Formats: sequence, C-alpha cells, structure tokens
Amino acid sequence: MPIKSHLNRPRARALSCALLSLSLFVTPTHAQPMAPPMGDGGDLGRPTQAAPSDNTSARTLAGHRFITSERGTSPFLTTHFSAITGVGFANINAPVDALGQQTSKNRKYPLGYLSEGFDIQVALKPWLAVRGNIAGSVLAPASGPAALLIGAQVGYDYKLGASLRLFSSDRFQASFSVDRMSASKVTINVISALQDSIAAGSVSIDTLLNQSDESYMQSGLHLALGVASWLGVFGTLEYIGVEEGAYNSVLGVSLDLKPLSDYTPIGSSIVYNKNGETVVYGFGLFYTGRDNLILGLEGGLSNIDLPNDGFIDIYEGLIKMRYFW
Repeated sequence: MPIKSHLNRPRARALSCALLSLSLFVTPTHAQPMAPPMGDGGDLGRPTQAAPSDNTSARTLAGHRFITSERGTSPFLTTHFSAITGVGFANINAPVDALGQQTSKNRKYPLGYLSEGFDIQVALKPWLAVRGNIAGSVLAPASGPAALLIGAQVGYDYKLGASLRLFSSDRFQASFSVDRMSASKVTINVISALQDSIAAGSVSIDTLLNQSDESYMQSGLHLALGVASWLGVFGTLEYIGVEEGAYNSVLGVSLDLKPLSDYTPIGSSIVYNKNGETVVYGFGLFYTGRDNLILGLEGGLSNIDLPNDGFIDIYEGLIKMRYFW
C-alpha cells in the first residue's frame, strides 16, 4: 500500500488532530476577600465571614467550584492565565512496512509528542470574555521504521475567541463561544523523498519537507450544572469548521473533596469526549487548596480505527497550571 494513500485517509489524519490539538481553555476562579477581624453590635469580638464576591463565584454553582476539561471550551467567563505542558505517546498498528508497502500482518510504529502552550482569558463584563492562546508542538518517531514511514512534525497554533453568557442562575449556567483557530506545521517525510529519488533516478529532496497551514472557525454551546458543593456536571457541543466539518462533544463530571474536609484539597474531572470519529476517555487529578489556582494532571486514552484492520492507540497527558484573578 503506498504510504501517501495510507496516511492521508481522514481516520489516519485523526492522529495529528488528537495529538496536536490540545484545547487550552478552562475555567478561572478568584480569591475571596478577607473577612474583617471584628464584628459589630452583638457580634463584637466574633470573626465575621465575608460574602463571596462576583469574581469569587465566577466558576461556582450551588457552592461547587468547577474543574472543567481542556477538551472543550469552559462554560465560565473568568479571567485567568495558564501554562500547559502536553506529553503524548501513540502506537500506529497497520499492515504496511517501513517503505509503505502492504503486508499481511500489522506492524507497530511508535510516536512521541511534546507541546507547550500559554493562554489568557479576560472577563470584560460578567456576560462577555475574550481570550487568546499560542502553543508549539513536536511529533517525533520513536523507532527507525517509524522515522521512515511517518517522519517527524513540528508546528505551532494559536486561537483568538470570545464567550457570551446566555443564562446564569445559582445552579445552572449556559454560554456560547466563537473562536478562530490557525495552525502551521512542517513535516519531515523521509519515505516520500526516497520514493521520489528512486523514481527519478537521482537524489530528490523536493518532498522531504512539507509545510501546511490551516485556519478555521469554531463555535459551540457550553453548559454547567451544580449538583452539590462537591459535585458538578458540564457539557459542550462545538462545530469545527474544517474542510469536511466535524463536531466536538464533551460530557464531564467535576469533583472537589475540599468542601467535605479541609484535609482533602483534591479535585478531579472525569470526561467522555467525541471529536469527529475519535472517542477519548479522560481523567484529571488536581490540587484545590487555593481558590485562585488549578494545578494538576489531566490524561486521556483513545483508539482510532484504520483501514485493513489497522488501528492507533493514543495516550495523552497534560501538566496544567492556571492562575485566576
């Protein structure tokens, strides 16, 4: 099987999408104001507790401070800055050898992935927030055959967008988002250069490097429901305006054990994500001891089917630090 026809199929291209598009937007929170040391009147000498400000409750519903996932845009309009490091590993199992010729059995081609991204979101009004992010990434083969068959990839992407709050109550919130995404990547394709050189009878490097650029719009509806002080549910449905069009849907559960005990400042998010034809199961574990900080790990596991009984296993991890003010 020729390498180009094998790797350019839509399902195979989902590998790059799954590894190179780690969305970078979550929800912020803000520190509560300090209560005055003394009460007044009949409460003289007794500490008083300040009521939460609007900023403090920016991502809080029914007393639950939400931890949403990077796999979809947050329902909450908050002000934050974050740094996110992504690490991934994938195994491509396909009936093709390192020279792109079809075989009778699957062969394994491992890949590694690393990215670094930064994002900022600013709430201009309680009902309006704007944001932007930039990230760079490297996709590299982890074996000689993978280097020949797949090559390596270096790229960057950025996003500019805004969110509009549609409805908000003590327990429920809905918002709408619009983003413009742009990405550029350079692929080092050794096998294509070798094949072209053999066909031409001389050394050819015209296809060794291949640069591609892509821009598209993305819009979506985002919902959150506070169930209890330690539990919340969130969901997203986004349309991705790529050439063939695709939908990204997220359904997640947010957990925070801190309201149950000061000795358990631990939170997590459990997520089901369907992005086009790819299904991802995600889990995150975070420190929740500070209201204005999200610090922790988020991971994901997915499987993509390829033609002729091939498949791709993808393992992803994020190291996430987000500060709110």
